[in-house]
Amino acid sequence: MTPMSLIMMFAAPASGKLSDRLGARWILITGLALMTAGILFLSGRITPTTDWKVLLPALLLLGAAMGMTFAPMTAATMAQVPPRIAGSASGILNTNRNIGQVLGIAILGSVLQTRLGVHASDAMANVDGLAPNTVDAMAALVRDSRFSEIPGSLGALQPDQMSHLPQVFGAAQEAFVASIHDTFLAAAVACLLGLIAAFMIRNPRSRQVPAGH
Repeated sequence: MTPMSLIMMFAAPASGKLSDRLGARWILITGLALMTAGILFLSGRITPTTDWKVLLPALLLLGAAMGMTFAPMTAATMAQVPPRIAGSASGILNTNRNIGQVLGIAILGSVLQTRLGVHASDAMANVDGLAPNTVDAMAALVRDSRFSEIPGSLGALQPDQMSHLPQVFGAAQEAFVASIHDTFLAAAVACLLGLIAAFMIRNPRSRQVPAGH
């Protein structure tokens, strides 16, 4: 995740300066469009054997997109606020942003766990030799991220199937990757809704300070 953070560190100030010159609306729209595309791009590159080099281009795109989104969003909000209540507006903005982050993590975490249970059941059912009760037990362990308990549970339920332990772990990996894809798709839809909302805002420019002030 470090490359994404580094790119965002440089993209945010640059987008802030562009917002002052061009207005925040189109930069915000561009940032949200790139964020939607970046999430889908990242999701498409995730496989059970993915390493950081494969993810690097998508992470760089996401970092730039986030930098082009957060600063213009703040500028667009604060430009509509009278100076006398700027402090209160800034506090409300930061509170709403924090609430959004918490809700986003909770909702996407719930999506991940729900889809993990579904995909784990399907993947375990494809492992040869597993009885239905073993499939259910393995899927439950994967859903709850209790991977370390898989060998002991498999040995207790079907000792004769211990030779299939690599296939069981492979099915768990496949289920996790499929669930990540579903979760990222939900995140992309949320960004797309934000993009639609961005088209509806006005294009505020930064206030011009009167001469002599």
